[in-house]
Amino acid sequence: MTVSAIVVGNLNSTAYVADATLDLNNCELITGKDLDRSIVVAQDSKNGMIAKVTLSDNDGFDNIYTNNGSELTAVSSDVGEITMPVVTESA
Repeated sequence: MTVSAIVVGNLNSTAYVADATLDLNNCELITGKDLDRSIVVAQDSKNGMIAKVTLSDNDGFDNIYTNNGSELTAVSSDVGEITMPVVTESA
């Protein structure tokens, strides 16, 4: 199942152990009518990395979500920048 048109980051601490960033300026996103999410910004909380999306002058990015591994949370497309915070486990 497709999560969204664009996924930035990951939810598996070993799949992509690096920061993930995406900057979109003056873009238009056209998705199929059955796709409810345009962007999902996700990052596993165990790997200490961030996922960051910066948006400016874009169209079609109305359904943006963050995912902390347990639930999707809607985010306003007017925020301009979305960063999943760095969270590390205590030893």
